[in-house]
Amino acid sequence: MRFYYNCVMTWMDLAACKGKTNLMFPKFHNDKSYTGVARQICSACPVKKECLDYALEFPMTELQGVWAGLTNGQLAREQRRRGLKATRPTIQEMLVVRRNGTTAYVEPKSEQEVKRGRGRPRKNFG
Repeated sequence: MRFYYNCVMTWMDLAACKGKTNLMFPKFHNDKSYTGVARQICSACPVKKECLDYALEFPMTELQGVWAGLTNGQLAREQRRRGLKATRPTIQEMLVVRRNGTTAYVEPKSEQEVKRGRGRPRKNFG
């Protein structure tokens, strides 16, 4: 008797880079020699638009490699050009959730709360 599973395909299953992680993401972050090959793979990808939309959901400090044929700096410029803000949690935020033992993602602080915390005078310990 054979069992068939209802398989839901996502855009990631159709990506030209599927199974080629070593060509798309660098082993060492300052090695840029992979970008030419990665961009060639992206140029023929049928889901380039979906990949770009997905990549723009993340904070650019968290992304590495080539997404939709764009490097991290190019993605950051595209994010600013579109006026988008990251909607996915950072690694730091995910670690806090894990450490606290909660399963819920905690929304980041508002811009006003973040600005209030800046510029405090440092304590002089000398």
